[in-house]
Amino acid sequence: MKLSLKYPIADPSKRVIFLNSWQWEIDPVFLGRLASLGQAVGKRIRISSGYRNYDEQVRSYKSTGGHQDAIGNWVGGNGKASVPGRSWHEFGCAIILRMHGSNRWIRQQLQQVRKHYLSLVCTSRSQKVTAHQYMRTGTSSL
Repeated sequence: MKLSLKYPIADPSKRVIFLNSWQWEIDPVFLGRLASLGQAVGKRIRISSGYRNYDEQVRSYKSTGGHQDAIGNWVGGNGKASVPGRSWHEFGCAIILRMHGSNRWIRQQLQQVRKHYLSLVCTSRSQKVTAHQYMRTGTSSL
């Protein structure tokens, strides 16, 4: 699979804010796409959670009720955190957005989100929106 270079990108220093300094280790292509989305909609993207190392993902998964069984497989969990080793966060390709009214706003901007080759997972119980990057593979669907 070849990464398309036709997606819009922008300078992240003008459109992306990291609320936690250690979260900056996300994929630079993803970061450029997020900045371009912010530019297109006239907002600064505030990232409250981005890159997670394996141990951080283990803590996140365990906090949702997940655990390892007797032979070391990850089981359980309530679906709000990915199994360690399979999270987009561990690859630097997912963030949690913190914005005033973010769920409603981001859903209204879904066309812009898709234009920037991003997909979303919105949780109804919080003001968190997770954006994932994806690569164009010859189809226009997510």
